[in-house]
Amino acid sequence: VLGLFAITACVAAMRAQRFDFLVLIAGLGILLGFAEWGGRLHVEGWIDGWLVPGQNAWGPEPSAETSAYLKYSAMFGAAALAAGYVLLWRSVRPWLWATLGSVVPIGLMVAAYATLRSLEPSQKWAFAALGLAAVFVFLGSRLRSVAADEPPRLALGIYAMAACASIAMALSFVLRDAWLSASLAALLAATGYISRSLDLPQLRWPAMLIALAVLVRLGLNLHVLDYADSHWLGRYWVVYGYGLPLVMFHLAWLQFGRDETRDLLSKVLEGGRIALVAMFVSALIRVVVAGSLGAERLGLLEAGLHITSWLVSAAACWRRWAVHGGFIDLWAGRILTALACGVLVAGPLLGLNPVFDRQMVGNWPLVNALTPAYLLPGVLLAFIGYVLRNHSTLPLWRTVWPPACLGLVLVWLSMEIRRIFHAPDDLDATFMSTPENYTYSAVWLLFALALLAAGITARVAQLRYASLAVLVLVVLKVFLVDLSDLEGLLRVASFLGLGLCLVGIGFIYQRFVHQPQDQPVT
Repeated sequence: VLGLFAITACVAAMRAQRFDFLVLIAGLGILLGFAEWGGRLHVEGWIDGWLVPGQNAWGPEPSAETSAYLKYSAMFGAAALAAGYVLLWRSVRPWLWATLGSVVPIGLMVAAYATLRSLEPSQKWAFAALGLAAVFVFLGSRLRSVAADEPPRLALGIYAMAACASIAMALSFVLRDAWLSASLAALLAATGYISRSLDLPQLRWPAMLIALAVLVRLGLNLHVLDYADSHWLGRYWVVYGYGLPLVMFHLAWLQFGRDETRDLLSKVLEGGRIALVAMFVSALIRVVVAGSLGAERLGLLEAGLHITSWLVSAAACWRRWAVHGGFIDLWAGRILTALACGVLVAGPLLGLNPVFDRQMVGNWPLVNALTPAYLLPGVLLAFIGYVLRNHSTLPLWRTVWPPACLGLVLVWLSMEIRRIFHAPDDLDATFMSTPENYTYSAVWLLFALALLAAGITARVAQLRYASLAVLVLVVLKVFLVDLSDLEGLLRVASFLGLGLCLVGIGFIYQRFVHQPQDQPVT
């Protein structure tokens, strides 16, 4: 009955163009029918025999129903392939028949493979998919001579995409997990090459669906946490699992988005490149620091590296937006900055703060977990603020980033001082010695003087205001904390030293910042 309906639909479509939709219904019916048949075979346990897991080519013969399923799948696939090619020469819409002759055989092969191999690797099925790709290449070469007009050229593009899809399917038959995403990304790049070579803008929509599928597999697929370490490169499969799709997205962007109008596909490819860069770096950091993507604990060093990498990407996006503009760069900068700041507050400043939670920060000065967790984010936020200094469209950012940068650098200085006086994993100790307490005041004062010198030299008022803020903090700490533990001459000496510093800073302001104007001679 299904075969008769398909034949009737093809005849009706050839006689009248308004019945073309029947061809699509027939193709969909064939795919759904065999998918249901294969699902029943799988559930009832008829998977034994030829082309079945655990059996070799010389194993026992397949069961009767399995043999019938294979036979009818091959018959319907070959019939759809032949009918699509023969009838496209007689139709005003050859792309419709090329679609029928491509989608049905590929869909039936995928359904049969999922049924009989239970998605386990198989070289036999891979060779069969490569054979199908060779058939599509042959049919496309026959169309090449008459592809001057748009309809035959579009049919040629569909056959070329079907060949690429068959090759990607062959790869998926022998490869697993990350290689599936890599093969889909390769199909995306191949689609871009075909579209550009044959001048087929109609292929932009299929390419966008492929791009979204790759991004969903790599960004929203929780199964990536369970990918086995037995793959090539072991736990470092993220190098090719995310690196190859990133390269393919860039190649596809060069084919689709470089010289075209800024349509939806160009935005998806451009945004996909930025997302894949962020995911690739984050996955690599996770594997190197934590050991695997599925590790349970998030440490201070890993959180700091994630924050730093996101802010580097955000700074690049903001820089491009400030120079060239662009919707994708604007929102990518916003999302990456917001993500980094959110994790910064929830992690290094609160939940993973080594003062509140026991964290191993490292034995070496500067080269430890404190630098990517506090210092580098502060520097990168300052750079982003410098890039956006002349853009009035972001007034809130211009107000927030100076105190945020100052606070992060000040926290980093304080953490480094505490690391000197305590063990690398004992920064959450409750006691504080007198030398440590005075060291905070001295270092903060030197930091304020350095900010003042930089502000005067570079003629940047924000740096001078930051120095004043730190100086006020030092004065409050000295009066409220340090002097409370001193008596007699030590308290007098402390007052005298602080007073001399304040007088010196006032003299510097009077000499270099607020210079008196020359009075005119009367």
